[in-house]
Amino acid sequence: MKGPWRIAAQLYWCGYCNVPLLEPKCGLCGEQGTSFHASPPKDVRPSFKRDLRIIRTVVAEEEGERAAQVLLPQGKLVLMNKVAYVDQADEVIVDGWPIGTLYFNPELSKWRFKLSAEGAARLWSEGEGYWARLEKVKVEQWRKLSRSDVKQGELPNQEGHYVYLVSSGGLPIGLAVWLSEGLKVVKVWRPQKPHVKKATASWSKALEANRRALEKAEARSRAFLKGVSREYLGPKIISFSGGKDSLACLLLCLKELGDLPMLFNDTGLEMPETVKHVEEVAEAFDLDLLKAEAGEAFWESLESFGPPSRDYRWCCKVCKLIPITRLLKQTYLKGTLTFLGQRRYESFNRARAPSLSKSWWIKGSLTASPINDWSSLQVWLYLMKEKVNANPLYRAGFDRVGCWLCPSCELAEFKLVEELHPELWKTWEDWLTRWARDKGLPEAWVNYGFWRWRQLPGDQKKLAERLGVRELVGSSVKVSRVGLTVSLTERSSLCLQEPLLEVMLHPPPDTSSLEALASTLGGARARKVMNALLIKGEGWSATLSVKGKLTVKAQSREEAEKALRNLVKLVARTLYCNRCGSCVVQCPVGCVELNGTIRVDPERCTGCGICNEVCPVAAYIAKEALKAVPFSA
Repeated sequence: MKGPWRIAAQLYWCGYCNVPLLEPKCGLCGEQGTSFHASPPKDVRPSFKRDLRIIRTVVAEEEGERAAQVLLPQGKLVLMNKVAYVDQADEVIVDGWPIGTLYFNPELSKWRFKLSAEGAARLWSEGEGYWARLEKVKVEQWRKLSRSDVKQGELPNQEGHYVYLVSSGGLPIGLAVWLSEGLKVVKVWRPQKPHVKKATASWSKALEANRRALEKAEARSRAFLKGVSREYLGPKIISFSGGKDSLACLLLCLKELGDLPMLFNDTGLEMPETVKHVEEVAEAFDLDLLKAEAGEAFWESLESFGPPSRDYRWCCKVCKLIPITRLLKQTYLKGTLTFLGQRRYESFNRARAPSLSKSWWIKGSLTASPINDWSSLQVWLYLMKEKVNANPLYRAGFDRVGCWLCPSCELAEFKLVEELHPELWKTWEDWLTRWARDKGLPEAWVNYGFWRWRQLPGDQKKLAERLGVRELVGSSVKVSRVGLTVSLTERSSLCLQEPLLEVMLHPPPDTSSLEALASTLGGARARKVMNALLIKGEGWSATLSVKGKLTVKAQSREEAEKALRNLVKLVARTLYCNRCGSCVVQCPVGCVELNGTIRVDPERCTGCGICNEVCPVAAYIAKEALKAVPFSA
């Protein structure tokens, strides 16, 4: 299978009924379905009124009003399939074939439409769209063609428009961009005729064609729920995020297991529509609503952590994991079995996730997803079958529901947030602008969403280059998020009989605060001597001056490096504690207190170090700061 995805949903198309199928045989007419043409993982979804309005408008702008009618005729189902691009992009599928890709151009801040081989064939058969017929010209991707290479055509008046290329044989063979000097070929394909289906269709028709397949999928999921529930004797809850997948999971659980408590985690960054939808669902099904709340944790942590990014997701731990853990540990002391709507076609990480797994954060707890193998289309058809309305944000244009400023979002989604809730977006944009100004970063870092990465990936680097923002381009360019710096001094040497590591910490930590946490490092003991703090651990010792000079000695290089890493975690905790409470919740002996500052009872502390492992400050800020130290491994 081409591309990064190694899995794809098994989907088919009934040519007679002109609807998508979840199984090879149509449940309406009994005919065998044909191939469903889409890019992996084929996690297709229905297009709603807003989606269709955008597609029709953009196609009309790109190819003409009549072309929009040809590509998107009335009475046909239109599906969308997310594909890789520098921003949001979806294949638009009609009659089981992609007619083109709707994508958001970040440079122009507008939607555009790029024809596929099928889309070009349909327009050519009706004599619509912009086209150029070539004679005896070799067409290769990225090749530039002069105007003299065009023997005949219907060409646009403006540069930047797409033009499909027609061979001397009379069929479209590629796509080019119209430029002042001619054409630049951007796509090449084998000649093909259009695959237009005459039959009209509707979602009610698609539902009937797939009803039997949905009933079989429901039976499998319910059998999974029954089996897991029989084995796990502890309390059970349903996790509900407000999204379509967790809604399908909820319906399955209610059918098989009856009423269970419903858990919702309010990250403090939920869209108002989501919070309202969660409350409405709980009321409609008369369920006990367990609500974990992060409150203002995100905003209170921003100054310490800096803005989150796709490769720096501290917000998930602070706003999701910790509030949920805190609530569940208080409510269910011995753990729970949590049912959630997680699917393998959602992301690369979830593609590898099993249907049943242990929770690392909550001892004795399990998570189970009865819809792990379901496709997005399967979920939508199931909700139609059950006559249950999903979160209204889907019909407003979102294809996912979650935190409204999540760095995993695309610019197109942020534009939609700004359109629906300008006050929310202004709050975030103002904060980002101030932070960028303090760091000496260009406006483009905010305006084009480059804040979503610490180090730009390839496609974003190319975008930055096209925009002329060269200060963000380069293999070594990385925007640091944290204020803590750790720099190695010349006195350090790992070659001595007693290896020594010495670093300067900025800002310098409070020695009294560090002394209070020393016992968490395997039972280490600390005491103040003059203007320094002496710390003694098993196989190592350290001295910290009030000016931030930290000197570590150990019996081996490995011990010295390990001790330095652990000590910097403690330093970060004393400097940037955001009072999330993860250390208090996870301590197995209850020796951690959080009253303004962190305090550990050294007499009760076992030195297990769990509090250091679960602390988001230690996990992100310390780890980021330590990257400046050239460790041996």
